[in-house]
Amino acid sequence: MENGEWKMKDSGIEWLVEIPEHWEVKRLKTIARVQTGRTPKIQNSQIDFFENGEINWFTPSDFDGNSELIESKRKLVFEAFETGEVELFPENSIYLVSIGATLGKVSFFRDKASANQQINIIIFSQAFNPIFGYYFLVGNKEMITLEADYTTLPILNQSKTKSLSFAVPPIQEQQSIVRHIETECARIDAKKSKTKELIALLNEYRTALISEVVTGKVKVIEN
Repeated sequence: MENGEWKMKDSGIEWLVEIPEHWEVKRLKTIARVQTGRTPKIQNSQIDFFENGEINWFTPSDFDGNSELIESKRKLVFEAFETGEVELFPENSIYLVSIGATLGKVSFFRDKASANQQINIIIFSQAFNPIFGYYFLVGNKEMITLEADYTTLPILNQSKTKSLSFAVPPIQEQQSIVRHIETECARIDAKKSKTKELIALLNEYRTALISEVVTGKVKVIEN
């Protein structure tokens, strides 16, 4: 497969990356809708939007690295959406932390959910595989952090997020790439699990060895 050059210049930084010639380079705003989450106003409200909540409302503290989002610590009631306090984002939306020390963390959620104002939500068009978009952001965190504005805290606002450049292969190839990544990651995770089990066994053996030696169950003979 012949490669072409992906050349872009953002914030005075020139990027030169080789990509296949039949891929395109597009700004995120041309392939997705970007929105920023919100926190419902509690002051002067007759409703506690979080009491007995059922709908996930994500914040940066809910992110576990760059893995898939599972459940939020705090949840909202339906009234929060009915009154327009917050928005309910569709299935397979991408959640990108856009402020603070964890800026650049990215996850996705398979169901409908909401998020606070520290997160930009990316909703890809039907012609784009959202999980490919998620993996692209995971693999290009440096591009995200370099695009952020730095004052008191690093911030990647909605406008900057929309201007991020994406390498876009055909949809069939996106799907193939996603399948390959997920297969290989599953293999890696399985090896990690086995390694953890081996480490646990070695630690048990180490503890047992020390116990047996210091209690005289094992006789030590020096040469």
